[in-house]
Amino acid sequence: MYIKKNIPSDFEVVVTSFGGVGTTFIIDFIRQYYRVNDRSDKDKLKHLPYPPLSINSDLKFIYLVGDPVMAAISLFRRNLHHYQSKKIIRGLRNKEQPIPATMTIEQFASEGIDRFYFKEHFNNWYNFLHTNPVLFLKYDAIYDNLEKIFDFLNLPREFVSTFPPFRTRESHKLKLSDNTLEQLQTIYHDFNVELRQVPDITVYYPDSGKFIKNIKSYSHFSASSIYWGVRKAIAPTHGWLRSKLNF
Repeated sequence: MYIKKNIPSDFEVVVTSFGGVGTTFIIDFIRQYYRVNDRSDKDKLKHLPYPPLSINSDLKFIYLVGDPVMAAISLFRRNLHHYQSKKIIRGLRNKEQPIPATMTIEQFASEGIDRFYFKEHFNNWYNFLHTNPVLFLKYDAIYDNLEKIFDFLNLPREFVSTFPPFRTRESHKLKLSDNTLEQLQTIYHDFNVELRQVPDITVYYPDSGKFIKNIKSYSHFSASSIYWGVRKAIAPTHGWLRSKLNF
């Protein structure tokens, strides 16, 4: 487990996800208005496994999530399954092997396990510590919530007309056998049940009390790194927390 550091101080928005849910598409739109992370993930911010600690209080995050079955299909369709699983595993489970580049989606489905760790990635963001505002957004709900997205980004609502028109996902065109599709749905059944309980769009704003409660999650880090992260990311803007931590 790691927390990504060194987010450039001039970044204004970071768009991240577990992959296969339109992350690049959203980055490409936002880059017209704000300094955002790299669409090709050269800065290693596109699929962060955990919310990072940031010293930039103005930085905002967008976390995209979508149907994990469609996400898996998308990654295999574009031959990104090995690369993507390697990136996620490096952040979550670095002792495990990534999905082989030669594996087909039929072989993946027949294994019956999620080697992308989609659910773990999502829960790390949705239930973990945040030091900056985070917009959680379901891919299939993007076009129903454009005004809310623009409000979060402080973009004029009249700019909604500049948003790219809806397009059917290419992954829908990948022909799979009924058996393979059923196997994928079985793998991701529990996660999809969980996602149905999550709002289509919600904004998380940092809360000092929750920060104190969740700081235990960082017990595997050194005391000095926790102190630095807390002080730089939170304490300067939260007098109550600063007094509690004696900064």
